[in-house]
Amino acid sequence: LRPALQGRTPPTVITDAPVRELLFEGRRCVGVSYDHGGRRTIVRAAQEVLLAAGAIESPKLLMLAGLGSPVELKRAGIEVRA
Repeated sequence: LRPALQGRTPPTVITDAPVRELLFEGRRCVGVSYDHGGRRTIVRAAQEVLLAAGAIESPKLLMLAGLGSPVELKRAGIEVRA
C-alpha cells in the first residue's frame, strides 16, 4: 500500500473475522458487522470501507447488500440497492 499510505494512519487489519453484513446510510457503505472471538462487532468507517473478502465472499457480501444484477437479486429475494 505504499506510497498511498504516506501521511495517513494505516488501516486496521483484523483476521479470522467473517463479515456478516455491510452497513449503509442511503447508498453509501459506512461500516461492517463481523464476528470475531465469539462476538458480533459493528464498526463504522471514518473515511471509507475497503472490502477484501476474496473471490467468493466479496461478491456474496455485495449481493446480500443489494448490489448487483437486479434479476439475480430479485430471484434470491434480495431488495435491489444499486
